[in-house]
Amino acid sequence: MATYCKSFDDRLSRRIIFIAGDTANLETEKFVEGTGNYYMYKPFQLADLIAMVNRVIMENP
Repeated sequence: MATYCKSFDDRLSRRIIFIAGDTANLETEKFVEGTGNYYMYKPFQLADLIAMVNRVIMENP
């Protein structure tokens, strides 16, 4: 999906926040970090997600 969004609208692709629960998988970690997008690992608090969404919106109007 991230690749599709980037080919369609780069601004849209920068607004993607990846959420991963598989922190032990190095392949997942490498992919997520390689995108340049923000990411969060489960579990997380709702307040942290809200803060992340606000940060992405402010940085990518």
